[in-house]
Amino acid sequence: MDKRQSARQRPAKCTSAAYGLLVSAATAPNRRAAAAVRQLLADWEIRSTAVPADGDRCDVLVFPEDADRAFLVLTTMLTGPEPPLP
Repeated sequence: MDKRQSARQRPAKCTSAAYGLLVSAATAPNRRAAAAVRQLLADWEIRSTAVPADGDRCDVLVFPEDADRAFLVLTTMLTGPEPPLP
């Protein structure tokens, strides 16, 4: 099976059953944004992949053992550190 044939057979919507052990770490508005999220995760040595979701959106998936770190990296790097308490 070549890559084009494999890509056509992917489900349009990501479900845990469709992608086995992988879990969703983020949903990006398009492939370009998903690639940026994946690069950020890769910078922290977190393995990921992007799969098509509804419309132009893409889900970024990680292994369950990396999910907590991915959440921490993404929330810290994308939203910035929490402000200090008064």
